[in-house]
Amino acid sequence: MDDISRLLAAIDEGLTEDDISLAVKTVEDNYEEIARLRAGLDELEKELAQDRKMFSDVWDRLKEAEKERDRYKLALEKLRDCDWVISLPDRMDAVRKIAREALKKSNGENHG
Repeated sequence: MDDISRLLAAIDEGLTEDDISLAVKTVEDNYEEIARLRAGLDELEKELAQDRKMFSDVWDRLKEAEKERDRYKLALEKLRDCDWVISLPDRMDAVRKIAREALKKSNGENHG
């Protein structure tokens, strides 16, 4: 049943012109609300796309930071475990001590 048929049926049922006007106004209001909601949804979808892009960028930076952390940790482990002797007195002892302390801190150990 189309809109005209519904209007005619409403008139036949004894609805007044005011009742019909109110019904039409309600339908128009509903369409306006739907349009507002769609616009709001479009805006939220744009924000979501921006948030996803930002998350992706942060994730990529995090992965790069993890790689860099792993390289530094490996370098510190090599220093800690090295058996080089530079000269007497052995100055590498201090380098190895610094490497051990840095590795303890990076592993969450805060012992003195």
